[in-house]
Amino acid sequence: MGTKNEFTIQLGRLVAYRGKSENVVIPDGVTTIGRRAFYFNKTIRSVTIPAGVTTVEQEAFQYCTELETITILGKIASAGKDAFGSLYGKEALELSLYSAVPIAAFSKAAQDDVLRIFVRRFAEFDPASGTYQDNLRFIGTHLKQSRGYRGQFYDYLAENPDLRHAVLAAKDIPARDTKWLIAALQERGNTELVSELLDYQDQLLSDDKARKALEKSEARAEEKALTAGMTAADWRKRLKFGYEDGCVIIKEVLLREPVIEIPERIGTRRVRVIDRRAFSYNLKPGEKYLWSPEKIVLPDGVEEIRSGAFFCVENTEIYIPGTVKELPEGCFIAARNITLHLTAAIRRLPDELEYDSGEPAFKAIHAPAGSYAEQYAKENNIPFVAE
Repeated sequence: MGTKNEFTIQLGRLVAYRGKSENVVIPDGVTTIGRRAFYFNKTIRSVTIPAGVTTVEQEAFQYCTELETITILGKIASAGKDAFGSLYGKEALELSLYSAVPIAAFSKAAQDDVLRIFVRRFAEFDPASGTYQDNLRFIGTHLKQSRGYRGQFYDYLAENPDLRHAVLAAKDIPARDTKWLIAALQERGNTELVSELLDYQDQLLSDDKARKALEKSEARAEEKALTAGMTAADWRKRLKFGYEDGCVIIKEVLLREPVIEIPERIGTRRVRVIDRRAFSYNLKPGEKYLWSPEKIVLPDGVEEIRSGAFFCVENTEIYIPGTVKELPEGCFIAARNITLHLTAAIRRLPDELEYDSGEPAFKAIHAPAGSYAEQYAKENNIPFVAE
């Protein structure tokens, strides 16, 4: 069994086992079996893990080739990579091990193997156990997962009716996934499973809470589709923005990338205003000079660009959409060597033509021939390029 002196335990973590016993009982008080604690032990034939152990770290029982019996009195919440590496494939150990360690507890590399064991021996697992319920939940919430050359995750439901009925009865497939699954299975001609999923979907959506959750999920999916996969929360990491009159106002651009493209929408709301100093980058620690992007692209739908929006921007190409009719005074204050790309819609441009040092504010203006922008460029001796 081993004595306490044969275990090295630090703050509840079993660091190493130095004993020679064939039958090891891990002492009470241990909560974690540490990395390689029993690594390459060719002596132990059985091990009992007390209820207090919740974590088995990487390679803890790797290469314990003589281990034949494992008794887990509690439930393992986390098993590191190859924690039970040499035990896979041992039929006698499978039920005792995988009844106490749910699929989700294993490393991603091991989950597929454990899942296949659970499916293959499904009828032998105790339906009343917490691990059994956890595994059904894992399967239900991962059905959209691809398994590469081994096929699709949902094939397990098609191949095992008992498993399918258990997952459906537990209502562990999220409502947001059912439409996708039904469409995918229809393509594969699996009419039996499609029929069962349609019934399942109807049952779920009869519940008001589930229906609202689905509507929220679909709204979020629509939001991502409109914004190239970026939600409002995603954009808050890149931009500071607020709302005016139901539209978005860009207050500050946080990105420091060569090309800055402002989205047409954030969430379901259109970007309409570029606020004061939105592109005025402050010095970061260690910087000696103000930073400017190489290119700024504003989307169609922007109607107002406020004074100071491009304060101190330099050596940058700026693309202004046709929805902008004028650029106010102070828009390019302290800016220099700006290349402006304008449309025929522009009707007013600011008077700031030089930086304090005498350098030109505008390096060139690109716009349609015959436009107000061409006239402005010629009147102020700014190089003009017809587009």
